[in-house]
Amino acid sequence: MEFFGSYNPSGTYNFFPSSAELIASAYARIQVRRTEIEPSQIADAIAELNYFLSAFNDAGPNLAQVDMQSLALETTKPTYPLPPETVMITDMFLNYAAGGSTNDAYLYPISRTEYAAIPNKTLPGRPNQYWLDRQQVPQVTFFPVPDGNGPYIVKYFRFRQVQDAVGAFGATPEVPNRALDAIIAGLAYRLARIYRPELEDKRKIDAGEAWSIYAKQDTENVPLFIQPGLAAYWRQ
Repeated sequence: MEFFGSYNPSGTYNFFPSSAELIASAYARIQVRRTEIEPSQIADAIAELNYFLSAFNDAGPNLAQVDMQSLALETTKPTYPLPPETVMITDMFLNYAAGGSTNDAYLYPISRTEYAAIPNKTLPGRPNQYWLDRQQVPQVTFFPVPDGNGPYIVKYFRFRQVQDAVGAFGATPEVPNRALDAIIAGLAYRLARIYRPELEDKRKIDAGEAWSIYAKQDTENVPLFIQPGLAAYWRQ
């Protein structure tokens, strides 16, 4: 029996307001009505929305912006550029052939300091580590350097930037439905700084509460297991 069997729900899941609608809702929360919004205020709101989405990237990874990419490695070549919208790598695997089958081996991230400490960075072999250099155009460096026993294909899950918010008619922000209230509350807080400073503190509280709810929800609902790596401490 359906829980809502005695009701008359819409049966649809299509509610997704445009960026313009989100802006109007954010202004309403600081008591600026739709009929009062001027072109300059729309321009300010689009700018603030993009600033907020930039902070949204920093607070990630957001599940809606995690995707899988692949990269073909070349013999003796250790370093490769990544798409510039890449924020971070969450998991990376090396796909290679062995014993007549294809295998995936997990690649472990290392820091800049750990990579710098490797004595022979040109040592050839099957890569098992990588260093992500987070520049304007990020690049990844593998160790050992890919040898001639490939082909080696790297598959990785990355967290990328949210696409830009634009004011074009019908354009929507690239966020999931579960993030909408956090986006509106955060934008209202930012606009209050400009147009309703007397409401800034209240909108800040609202924004914090909405973000907390979203952040708790935007996770993978799986058990967490923590196991110390003690192998290096055992002695025969």
